[in-house]
Amino acid sequence: MTNLDCTVTNCVYNDEKCCCKGDIEVKGESARKTEETCCGSFVERKAGQEKSAAGQPTKGIDVSCEACKCEFNEDYKCSAKHIGIAGKNACSCSETECASFCFRE
Repeated sequence: MTNLDCTVTNCVYNDEKCCCKGDIEVKGESARKTEETCCGSFVERKAGQEKSAAGQPTKGIDVSCEACKCEFNEDYKCSAKHIGIAGKNACSCSETECASFCFRE
């Protein structure tokens, strides 16, 4: 499992910078830079909407990853011990990013 810190506080799965979803998907199959990745699991929390009841907030999470050129990608799974998902005030998954992406040539 990967430890996840998520600053996308307006995601329905975010609870105090922890994810309640249980697993996430990082997208960015041809990414060469952090900005070319995103959290494919992001769902915007609308005004007045409660947090997701998907689960309890946790730091340890399974991360599937399409960013094949990231040094932490091992057979479409993230092998990093710790990652960050960024995108404060995001309205769509394209406004988020895996802040821990590290390009591998």
